[in-house]
Amino acid sequence: MSTAELSTILPRPCQSVSRLGIVDLPESTQRAIHRAVSPLEVAAALEASGLSDGVLRRNFGEQSLFAAARRLFVTTPLHFASERVPTTWRSGRPVDLARGVMFALPCALSVALTSSLRLHLPSWSLPTALVGGWSASQGSAALLSSLRGASLPSGKAVTLLLLGSAALAAGLAFGASSLFGGGAIAIAAAGGLSLYVVLWAIILSHEEASLLALSIGPSALVALSYFALGRRYVPGIYVGGVSAFTAAATVVAALRHARIGRHPLAGVSRADLARSLRHFLFGAVSAIALAILIVLATRHPAPGGWNGAIALPVLAALGPMEWQVRSFTHRARRALASATTLPAFRRSARRALGIAGGWYSATVLITSLLTAFLLATRDHGVPILVLAGEAALAAAYFLGLILALLERVGLVLVAWVAAGGIGVAFLVTTVIVTRHLSDVDFRLSFALSSGVLAITLAAFAWVAVAHPFSYR
Repeated sequence: MSTAELSTILPRPCQSVSRLGIVDLPESTQRAIHRAVSPLEVAAALEASGLSDGVLRRNFGEQSLFAAARRLFVTTPLHFASERVPTTWRSGRPVDLARGVMFALPCALSVALTSSLRLHLPSWSLPTALVGGWSASQGSAALLSSLRGASLPSGKAVTLLLLGSAALAAGLAFGASSLFGGGAIAIAAAGGLSLYVVLWAIILSHEEASLLALSIGPSALVALSYFALGRRYVPGIYVGGVSAFTAAATVVAALRHARIGRHPLAGVSRADLARSLRHFLFGAVSAIALAILIVLATRHPAPGGWNGAIALPVLAALGPMEWQVRSFTHRARRALASATTLPAFRRSARRALGIAGGWYSATVLITSLLTAFLLATRDHGVPILVLAGEAALAAAYFLGLILALLERVGLVLVAWVAAGGIGVAFLVTTVIVTRHLSDVDFRLSFALSSGVLAITLAAFAWVAVAHPFSYR
């Protein structure tokens, strides 16, 4: 029997796996191999990029790490030409404002959908969706980032993440429904919105923001038309139809990256899994804080449903946050390359943090003042404590994102836990002293804990940004 005939009979797993090529590697690893003068340097570059001996055997069919290194060393030409290194640490641009607006569009679309179809969802639906979606999306983004950084296939991990996120969303929705009441529509709405956020994270992890813009663009136009013209000119069936299109397009865009098979996390180290877990917890505590804000703002319904305006400072600042975080990292990296002494670099990095934080804080302050004016003109009392707490919470999101980019998520979690403990301690002390809790007590507790959180994260960021190794 010939080899060709034998290959058609053998089961697929017995067939040879395509070996690792230099085009499969990150650009930094390719440059290291091009400049290597020994196969051992190539082996070290592969190991540093996450391609260990076991990963090369399982995922690429290589005989061993050193065998792959020798082959790449022989087949890759030697050159030392200097190249412009592409970097993700670019400066902020106006396009970041558009990205921020795009991230806020799902919230506007959900408001238009529930209002146009006259869906009366229980108060727990949005907070539950926030907690499930934000936590799962942060953990998913961290894990997929680790896989892409190590040049590992991510399709099986995407499948596992989708199944786990769906189970988490369903579990939280059913649990909240059992505790507080709510029908199947509320469970479907909370679980669907939670899973939708995870789909966004998967698509963005594969750098396909343009697909998201195309999918949500028609829905955003219809939602804005509904807000401007009302239900008479934009019936609920139109809003529901374009929302269904957006949901289907997003699902298709995310499922393109899913694969089915064994060993969905092959090649991922325990450190990467621990990092993903920290980001999951970071997303959970961030969502819980925003959920508390929503609950505090909706304890007394406002005329015309203007309670949702309380979230404007956070939503409107998403674009400036993206801009200023990128601008900070760009300035810090530039200072790292040009500074001649460690004290000079520390001064430059802290100055960059102050500039970025100042611009972002100005955005939050202006938006908070506009929100207060909007609520006042709608015959709704201005919740000063809630707005103050939200401004501190927005600052905490900004500082937490910077610390997360510098791989200091552990410090962020410590600050969140400490701030939450202070808020709970304040409420317990109030109960012991006054035997009563009022709305003012709840709002004061939220503002106090948010302020402590922002100050703590600012202190952590002040120290972290001055470490050169944070920008590796």
